[in-house]
Amino acid sequence: FKAHALKLGKHINKGVITDHDTYVPINKLPQDMVIFGKSGSGKTFFLAGLIEELASKAKDVGILVLNVAKTSQAVFYKDFSVIKYSDKDFRVPYFYRGDSHSLEKYLQETATYICASLGLKNVFEKIIYRTSVGFTKLKGELPDFFLGLLNGVENYIIKNPYGPEEQANLLQVFRNRKNVFDEDKIQEVLKISSDLPNWFRDWLDGKNTFLDLSMCSKFIMMLVVNAIFQLIRAITKDSLIEQLKYVVVIDEAHIILEKPITNNSDDADFIMKEQMAKIFSELLKEYRSRGVGFILADQSPSSLFDEVSSQPSIKVIFREDYPNNTLFSEDLSERQLITQIPNRLALVLNGSTGEKYIIKTINFTFIK
Repeated sequence: FKAHALKLGKHINKGVITDHDTYVPINKLPQDMVIFGKSGSGKTFFLAGLIEELASKAKDVGILVLNVAKTSQAVFYKDFSVIKYSDKDFRVPYFYRGDSHSLEKYLQETATYICASLGLKNVFEKIIYRTSVGFTKLKGELPDFFLGLLNGVENYIIKNPYGPEEQANLLQVFRNRKNVFDEDKIQEVLKISSDLPNWFRDWLDGKNTFLDLSMCSKFIMMLVVNAIFQLIRAITKDSLIEQLKYVVVIDEAHIILEKPITNNSDDADFIMKEQMAKIFSELLKEYRSRGVGFILADQSPSSLFDEVSSQPSIKVIFREDYPNNTLFSEDLSERQLITQIPNRLALVLNGSTGEKYIIKTINFTFIK
């Protein structure tokens, strides 16, 4: 059992640290894991140690760390291939047609994530989809470069006008968003190719990759991350057995999974985050049956989409303040415990088994 499970730490019984080790079976990770805790509580070291053990015990499982926040995090993932957005050969196609569904389904999913990434309202999703269908009917394929698709969308809006006032607004909003992506680097990164990116193929083959996107601007990062999620969606297939095949790790998850900070439904940030919540909720459900597990970590779960803290089955909670402590228990004593728990101690809620217990996490050291 221990050879196929991850050690979380020592079980704590009535305040006493015991010699009893607690484990989570590796094949339960497709049900997803979240790790929450204030800065300095032990969250990051626990995550790094967990991933190191997973890499050692499940050598056929590909681990993809999406680094969206801190440039220094690569030191925690030794023996991982480090790839940066700035690397000349880094790429992820904005569209990839899998072989499990119809072309229209992949075009629709792509239109959905592009619309969300650009912070555009739902009306643009239909326009992007219709433009994409038009390209495939006329030319048999989408433009190689992302800007080519955006230019096509702009032409569609011009040739299929709405009312005068709405038309002017649609064009202005779209052109403002399009200008963000009018640069050579992002065009090369998102260029369509019949070949999968080398780093992605390596991940499918069980290799481990640290993908550093920390230098990207907000809209570009969201677009690249969504393109990666969609590529995973297009390539992976449903499995009848519960087996972990791939892992996606995101520390500082609020960078891409944060609730909107405004209620202005016309604000690009509000639209982007509202749409992202829907997309990610669907991904969590779909990925489970494909053997893809998310391991997410953050300091403030209350600032994330509700699905991020509610859907994953395995929760590891280090010290948290109000209102974060209210998300995981209705018991007042447990809520108070979460606010006072010492560093390296955590409350574990295992939804797959119904267990609830406190652990002292294992020691983890890394080589700088």
